[in-house]
Amino acid sequence: MVLAGVASSISASAQTIRQRQDLAQDRQQVAEHIADANKTCGTNVTLSVDWNSFAGAKTAPENTNAQSAWSFIVNATDALDAVCREGADSKAAIASNLHTITVSHASSEQMDYRGGVLHYGVPYQGAGYSTLERYMLDHIGSGGGVSRNGNTGSGTDQGKAVNSAIDGLKRRLNLPN
Repeated sequence: MVLAGVASSISASAQTIRQRQDLAQDRQQVAEHIADANKTCGTNVTLSVDWNSFAGAKTAPENTNAQSAWSFIVNATDALDAVCREGADSKAAIASNLHTITVSHASSEQMDYRGGVLHYGVPYQGAGYSTLERYMLDHIGSGGGVSRNGNTGSGTDQGKAVNSAIDGLKRRLNLPN
């Protein structure tokens, strides 16, 4: 299991005892989730978290359920796990094309995949793993970089495994190609 970015650079002296306990629990939950996703995928994807961006997550006004930071961060690990459960083609695409997922808090859901790195910005409201899962199925293995807003980098022919998985899913769901 590889989990980068776990150590918080938030000054311990600036945190309450409760905040330090919450952060430790969040890091543990995230570590367990990436380990489980990597086991499902047969990979060693690194998860890097910008913990500073989640400082005060539980008390943020837009976090109406006062959820801990890990509950937002695991959208990324849950999406990774779901993509790999699509089958061997999806697992192969992940293993060949994704080595790092970075997660930070953002005011709106943001996704960008470039050069084997998936950047995921997650808001405190209105985000779930399924949007990221669809993004991963559509873009990982494409060779170029693609952000959720439609900007693309230089595409190549490396997306065959993901395209094959998507085609298989469409056939199973009786969707048009």
